[in-house]
Amino acid sequence: MKSYTFHIHEMHCASCTVLTDMELRSHSDVESVRVHLDTKTVDVVGNFETQEEARLELAPLLAPHGYTLAHEAAIAPRDSIIRALPFAAGIIALFLVLQTFGLAGTLGNDAITPATALIIGFIASLSSCGAVVGSLLLSLTAHYANKGERIVPQLTFHGGRLIAFFVLGGLLGTFGSILTLGFYTTLILNIVVTLMLLALGMSLLNIARVKLLTLPAFVTKPITKLVSAKKPWTPFALGALTFFLPCGFTQSAQLYSLSLGTFADGAMFMSMFALGTLPVLLIISFLPLAFRNPQKKQLFNTVAGILVLFFALYTLYTTLNILI
Repeated sequence: MKSYTFHIHEMHCASCTVLTDMELRSHSDVESVRVHLDTKTVDVVGNFETQEEARLELAPLLAPHGYTLAHEAAIAPRDSIIRALPFAAGIIALFLVLQTFGLAGTLGNDAITPATALIIGFIASLSSCGAVVGSLLLSLTAHYANKGERIVPQLTFHGGRLIAFFVLGGLLGTFGSILTLGFYTTLILNIVVTLMLLALGMSLLNIARVKLLTLPAFVTKPITKLVSAKKPWTPFALGALTFFLPCGFTQSAQLYSLSLGTFADGAMFMSMFALGTLPVLLIISFLPLAFRNPQKKQLFNTVAGILVLFFALYTLYTTLNILI
């Protein structure tokens, strides 16, 4: 057995590590896998004669998810940012128009609105966060399709996801009220959300090496094992438990829900986030599509990175306005 280290292009959050670990471990010649999010690398121990042989064997496992297994680190090309700017600018302009005419609505304070949650949820569904949920969903779909069940399990999965995000989001809001979050505590939470979004945006753009918050393996690994379970409640439980998957987008939304301080606001905010993810996840349920082309994945991640940086700065701006 030999050990090799590879760089993974387009890796940006903890969900990437879950997805990468699942795919590489599925290869029969792989003994162990260790993914490092901060360096965007993976250590693989396996029965391969050379590093190039290992790369050629393992790269196809990650390619369908838009990742590239490489010998060198990824660098964000300038032309990718230039091509991404018009798309990002269009979405930002739409958001600002909604804000100007009061169509976005507000939640708690004015730092982040339901429209923001909807947009961030949509971005998350197209990122590796959505890829992990989508992979679980595709496995679930294949399992039940073999039994002749093609619709009900998928709808049950989405129902479990929406209900869990509503209830658990509400509980986060309630917990925030129990803590009796004061003005400065809420302000600090908003700043932490801003910093998390900034870190996520910089990671998406490959402009900084950041270490993002992750959940321990003992929380996330049981979720992936549920896919192979054959219980009637499996789809609903799997959908509900995606609330705990390590996604930077989801974690930022959860932290912000805590600062809202009421069940209604927390439930509404996380529900809007979940609804933002729904269109893409529905497509994955019934028509397996994804950003499989590396160039398209890179373009999307660049657009997403610009948008996340915008929302981070917008959150910081509105938060600082509270002090004025």
